[in-house]
Amino acid sequence: MQVQKTGVLLTTLQILCVLHGSSHTLFCESPTENAPAVTRLSVLQWRRMASEHEIWLYRVRDVLRSINMSMDDWQPVWPFDFIREYEKGTDPDVAAMKANRFWWYRQNNSRGCECDKVPGCWLPREHHGECQPEYQAGDHIKVEFEGEGGMPGEWMWLIVRSQDDTKRIVYGILDNEPINDYPGKLAPGSELAVSYDRIRAYRESEHSDR
Repeated sequence: MQVQKTGVLLTTLQILCVLHGSSHTLFCESPTENAPAVTRLSVLQWRRMASEHEIWLYRVRDVLRSINMSMDDWQPVWPFDFIREYEKGTDPDVAAMKANRFWWYRQNNSRGCECDKVPGCWLPREHHGECQPEYQAGDHIKVEFEGEGGMPGEWMWLIVRSQDDTKRIVYGILDNEPINDYPGKLAPGSELAVSYDRIRAYRESEHSDR
């Protein structure tokens, strides 16, 4: 990454580029007395936003450091999209925990020791306690539906909208045309809530961190 800059935003711009997993050449100029008012205002707004982002990022780093997960060690290996979490307004504590789960999920998969109970669980195989899957909006999960009236069950894809870890439920939209007849119950686009123990497969969205 090359950064050409005269001013105080070099560190912030480097952070933004590195965390976004990209490599850019940036050209930024500090405002001068002769610069148009709109340019000076834009730069001042950028400085304020950059400062807010740095404060947020420092809090994330502190949380990760408290659980012995150094951002400097893990982020270069498996880049987590901190910028997206910041823009979504995610609390720094929550963002840190999401990054922690993301990094462990990646590491377990790279070692071939990922959980084989619930697809998407970030814990290692044969872990103790309940599974803790981590899904993002737009991900796909394959759900097992019981058959009715003597018909065999079937598996269908669901597009994830959100999840509730306390209730162990995923909310989403059915993305399949059912083979069986579920009059008034199931059709493509149906909004559903499914239990974790009904999930049989997991597919990341194109925009997923994973």
